[in-house]
Amino acid sequence: MNRKAIRELVLALMGVVKEVQIMKDRTLDPISVEIFQLALKQPQIRPSDLAKELNFNPSSITRRIQSLKNAGFVQVKTDPADQRSSLISLTKAGELELQRLDESFVHDFEKVLSNWSEENMEQLKSLLFLLSKGLQSHRESDSVEETTK
Repeated sequence: MNRKAIRELVLALMGVVKEVQIMKDRTLDPISVEIFQLALKQPQIRPSDLAKELNFNPSSITRRIQSLKNAGFVQVKTDPADQRSSLISLTKAGELELQRLDESFVHDFEKVLSNWSEENMEQLKSLLFLLSKGLQSHRESDSVEETTK
């Protein structure tokens, strides 16, 4: 693929990201939503593991967790295996908020994609998963390169 085509693809993706962010309900920022999703997938997750998974500064994650705790969306407990660390889990309110955000997002996309064929949606889904996997591999290989320098 030539650089011009790649540049056009990047611009198209940036436009999609911008529109999705505008469309999305702004009750929670994208990082908080990712924290919700990770905490749902792995109950009792350490803030350091969240920071690593999200490639974020641990102090930023700690501030965000505090904000989510104050809103009643997560609970923070001391890790019995390591008293210096804590474990994060979603509260029932957090699970309901994540479900509400998910439903809102699906509803919006149903409207946007209402005149797409099943074949077009399947093709886009496959390509997006492939792109996501490639981006993740690239990020992880960059991370390995930085630690070996």
